Amino acid sequence: MENDGSGERKGFGLSVLACVMLVGMVANAFSNTLPVLLTSLGRTRGLTEVEGGLFTLAELGGLAVGVFLCASLPGLVERLNWRRTAILGLLLIALANLLMIPPVGFAYLFIFGIPAGIGAGLVNAVLYAVLAEGDGARALGAFNTLQLAFAAAGMLLMSYLATRFGGGGLFAALSIMTLLVLPLCRFFPKGRLHRPAEAGSAVADTRRISPAGWAVVVGMALYFTATGATFGFIAYMGIAWGGSREMVEGTVSIMMIVSMAATIFATLLGSRFGYVWPLAVGATGVVFALLLFVLVMPVQTFLLLGCIFYFSANLVVPYLFDALTDVDSSSSAAMMLGGTQLGGIAIGPAIAGFLVTPDYRVVNGLAFLLSATALFWIFFVIWRHRRVPVDQAPMLRVPH
Repeated sequence: MENDGSGERKGFGLSVLACVMLVGMVANAFSNTLPVLLTSLGRTRGLTEVEGGLFTLAELGGLAVGVFLCASLPGLVERLNWRRTAILGLLLIALANLLMIPPVGFAYLFIFGIPAGIGAGLVNAVLYAVLAEGDGARALGAFNTLQLAFAAAGMLLMSYLATRFGGGGLFAALSIMTLLVLPLCRFFPKGRLHRPAEAGSAVADTRRISPAGWAVVVGMALYFTATGATFGFIAYMGIAWGGSREMVEGTVSIMMIVSMAATIFATLLGSRFGYVWPLAVGATGVVFALLLFVLVMPVQTFLLLGCIFYFSANLVVPYLFDALTDVDSSSSAAMMLGGTQLGGIAIGPAIAGFLVTPDYRVVNGLAFLLSATALFWIFFVIWRHRRVPVDQAPMLRVPH
């Protein structure tokens, strides 16, 4: 990792980052438009809520598999190189969505959803590896802002396509968008900026994730599973607290706008002052909001608490990425963020669905306990990492 002496890390150029982010945005179109896409498939293909959840699990589970394959087989990814890995991922997405255009049943959608998810996982692995080469918090903040903006427009587009062309129109759009961004892969880097340093050097790097890196990955997986449980049921929660469906849907839209403020803030701030204090601020906000979701339930507080939760949760992600790539500077570690994040969003609601009560107190209570535990563990790993002398820490990079 190159450093200019001012604490700012140098990564790939803006043109490379822009191409990578655009490709990543399209590769994540399924998850970005998920709420509307599932309801659209419900009315056009007859998918029930259970089938919609299983289809989501196939796609996002496949994504987690794709990311894990890249992170656990760094030698294969190195031989294939990042550019070809991204191209392979996009082709898998395009082909799988083409096969889902005909009016096939749920079983076929589930089967084809898995390779589509794996393709998205391959693209995400490359995406996060590239973002980790520079100021991770600033780059990821910009990418998340782009995704939120795309989600707002994409949901409207998916709803229109489903009404106009049926379920096949949704999958045709996903396939066409994927093929349109395929030429951008020619601008992708083939690999890291620099080869790893010599073994034993203070900034030596390996291709595999270190034990400390795995410790942070486990904490992230637990954290995203916990917060994913509340994310998945937040609209149901507002209605259960006494809000009308129209009011709650409008409120959730406001929460999404507030979450964009967090990603813009991370983009502007970057890692200029390090990652510990903004991560601590975001973590405190998440835990505080989840605790209040358990203790305070009048509908009048729904907007305020939801905004605190959405803002804090979206502030945590870029700096959690910085923490991971500081503790473990391997590209394999950087690749794991997207898989743990989307995997948690898929698994969290699936687990929480068995714990739903009329006031959602059990779901939020579990989310509070698990997220607090996960964040405490991550901060403990960071503390241990920073206590190790540089000459005894082969996985350390220049502090940022």
